[in-house]
Amino acid sequence: MCIMKILIVLLFLFSTPSYSDGLYVDVGIGAHHKNDRVTDGNKIYYVRMKNPVGIVTVGYKYKDFSFDYNHISSALEDRDRGINMISIKYRLY
Repeated sequence: MCIMKILIVLLFLFSTPSYSDGLYVDVGIGAHHKNDRVTDGNKIYYVRMKNPVGIVTVGYKYKDFSFDYNHISSALEDRDRGINMISIKYRLY
């Protein structure tokens, strides 16, 4: 976790304002529905994270495209592995 904090501080120092192209970091907090589940073929996995969840996004924006790495995990549990996701997005408006 210490490496993640150092990475976030470095990204804040070298990032550009959110209205322009470049590197950005978003940090937030959210909640999920208690019955959230993920299916993998015939298997069903229920989300076991406790609310609230912390959200960290590190990304790069270029024109209307953004390339993101997201990490979502419980803000209350130290042993929660969380969910990691890489995404490419296009802004319509």
